[in-house]
Amino acid sequence: MSKSENLMLYVCDKLKNEDTFGSTVFNKVLYYVDNISYLKTGKTISEFKYIKQKNGPTPEPRQFLSLRDSMMLAQKFRIDEKDYFGKIKKVPTNTVEPDVSCFNKSERELIDSIITAFKTINGTVASDFSHSEIAWDIAKDREELPLYTYMLSAESATENDVEWANSVVNVHY
Repeated sequence: MSKSENLMLYVCDKLKNEDTFGSTVFNKVLYYVDNISYLKTGKTISEFKYIKQKNGPTPEPRQFLSLRDSMMLAQKFRIDEKDYFGKIKKVPTNTVEPDVSCFNKSERELIDSIITAFKTINGTVASDFSHSEIAWDIAKDREELPLYTYMLSAESATENDVEWANSVVNVHY
């Protein structure tokens, strides 16, 4: 199985007993895992690209749905429907155990920290939180959210920020 498949299965496995877990929270966990991994290491854990959608960032559908559907055909993954306060919530569910050996220690720690942060958050809160991201706010519907846009800020750079940027430029140029 690919790392992306194992990430999907691992997130489902870790959140399966949470009443608040559904597709929206699932998508946000994947988004933040990959963005924070990129910020820390320069690479993502999955192979997903992310786009702007109504309820916040999601993996790019052609890429994600193709993988999800192949996992469903192989009976590794399914989508359950559950009643959640009178509405139908789609709940991603693993049907096989993830192979966590594909993640190194720091990747596993990062994934676990994001899962913990989203453990008790429902889809509405997760969606609202992701809408606070400047990259999501300025993107057009279905536009890709490049990883380098994750830390965009409306705040002005401080003197320390400028000094740090100059030191990085001086090291590399």
